[in-house]
Amino acid sequence: MMGRSIVAILCVMLPQPVQAQIDPFVHSVLAAEATPGAAIAIVRSGRPPIIRGYGVRSLETGVPVDAHTLFGLASTTKAFTALGLAILADQGRVSWDVPVRQYLPAFRVSDPAVGRDATLVDLLAHRTGTARGDLIWFANPGAQGRELIALLAGLPQARPFRAGFSYSNLMYAAAGEVICVRSGQDWGSFLRHTILRPLGMTDTVVDRALLPPHGNVAGLHAFDGEKMVAFSGSAGPHNDAAAGGLYSSVSDFARWLQFWVDHGRDDDGRRLVSPNAFQALTTIHMPIADRSPTDDILHDKDAPYGYGLGWFIGEYRGHKVLTHSGGGEGVSTLISWMPDQGIGIAIFMNAQGTLGRLAIRNAVFDEALGKGESDWDAQFRPLLAKHRARLNAVAASSMADRQPQLPASRGLAAYAGLYDGGAFGKIEIVRDRQGLVATIGESRRFRLDHWTGERFRVVMDDPEFSWPLPSLISFQPEGGSAPRRVVFEAAGQSATYDRSSR
Repeated sequence: MMGRSIVAILCVMLPQPVQAQIDPFVHSVLAAEATPGAAIAIVRSGRPPIIRGYGVRSLETGVPVDAHTLFGLASTTKAFTALGLAILADQGRVSWDVPVRQYLPAFRVSDPAVGRDATLVDLLAHRTGTARGDLIWFANPGAQGRELIALLAGLPQARPFRAGFSYSNLMYAAAGEVICVRSGQDWGSFLRHTILRPLGMTDTVVDRALLPPHGNVAGLHAFDGEKMVAFSGSAGPHNDAAAGGLYSSVSDFARWLQFWVDHGRDDDGRRLVSPNAFQALTTIHMPIADRSPTDDILHDKDAPYGYGLGWFIGEYRGHKVLTHSGGGEGVSTLISWMPDQGIGIAIFMNAQGTLGRLAIRNAVFDEALGKGESDWDAQFRPLLAKHRARLNAVAASSMADRQPQLPASRGLAAYAGLYDGGAFGKIEIVRDRQGLVATIGESRRFRLDHWTGERFRVVMDDPEFSWPLPSLISFQPEGGSAPRRVVFEAAGQSATYDRSSR
């Protein structure tokens, strides 16, 4: 019954060329990247949505993806947090342009001026200049609310305040705490009452700890350098919920997209936010000068580009487009909408770092714009080849750094000890019968394998932390003494830890 209704919807919404090509194209993209499964929602003003599932939820179970399969949204969560604050702004409970410290007296970072002057717009538009600092979460998985805010006091600056784009999940965590303080509810409860329930988003789950056991949830997968592998994610609640903690289905996201395409109205035409608040969310507040290769796939190179409040904003074929991707821990998501065309698309994939979601978005937008001659199936193959070549080059460079494989300068016992990274937590290293074991933060224990010289690989199940770059702990000895400092590198970020006596 569901299959027949989806086909009927597809017939109503799309012209014949897309109807004939959308499924083969998506299957082709999934096959090219060995992505196990995906789900897609496409909405257009005044027409029924398309809701599609492809492939399987997990390589381990083979159960099909459907319209209600839950995927981790990752950073596409950010627009929910920004909208929540817009609702509070309409109610007079927050103001965009007063210092955050007015709501969170403990808010501080290493630069006193940022802690004193940063506003909600600074936090939401990624213009505080703070370092990304995601290793703070990694080392402090139990830190919540005020405890997490206190850790930000050790967050260094990557660039001067308001001088450039500096993406920060941690600033969204702080914004989420403002919602808690000003609404009197926890972040998840506030979203359920003010956004999810009014929009009829009944599938959406506000924290992975609330996911139904053995429920309709997409598994986690990533490429390990040779093949696509399934792995288990970290357990327990997200302490980064406001930055990336929601789980949802494309059935729900059709409603979420419709809200944006309809300029902030629900199904009954009622506004969740005022026109002024909606404009604040969808206006560039921080221009972005340094664009990535994927930015240039999704946006016109010669048009203004920047970040609003929860959205990257640019143009595609001369039309304003708002987009956000999400990724990490075995998922890839992308949501994008074009206001003047009244069209939006959400793409969820159960594999990390997929490029195919970009090609699917562009193919759908091209058809809506009458550019159906654009053959994204053909264009995708060379883009994927170049993308893989870059990753392989990074992996090869890492392996080259290991040659020749130099021995450690000391016996393993010399490396044991406690190392303190301040806001980044502590690393305790002990020697057992098999070698070295590191406890990073509160409870994350990992085997250390010798890499080369004073560097040891941190053995992790999540391929994000092992390919194309391995996670490493590098010891820094001084003369003939035991190492006094270590540097922990993981997923392109690093933190320094000094030896401590407890």
